[in-house]
Amino acid sequence: MTDNFEQDLGNIGMTRIADAKTNAPPEYRIVQITEQLCEAMIESARHQVTRAQENLSETEHRADELRAEAKRRWEDHEAYLRSIEDLGHVVLKASDKIRKANGRQ
Repeated sequence: MTDNFEQDLGNIGMTRIADAKTNAPPEYRIVQITEQLCEAMIESARHQVTRAQENLSETEHRADELRAEAKRRWEDHEAYLRSIEDLGHVVLKASDKIRKANGRQ
């Protein structure tokens, strides 16, 4: 199926119309052709729904991956900030020890 509903419908419908009995009365052929056209429309719509469901499923999967990646990056960022804060405390303690050792406070 293509993205063009009318083209899909035409391709499916023309195949089915060609298969219709040619010796049937014209009134009955109209009914046959209409029935076949309706079936072709439904078939085309089903294909489009299936494709849309597949796209939705793929999009949901990708969104879950992106959310997980964003969460992981945020957690890494927070861990990095905590390590910098911890390092700052270590530097301040070392600076205080050095001042005390040198007799300055």
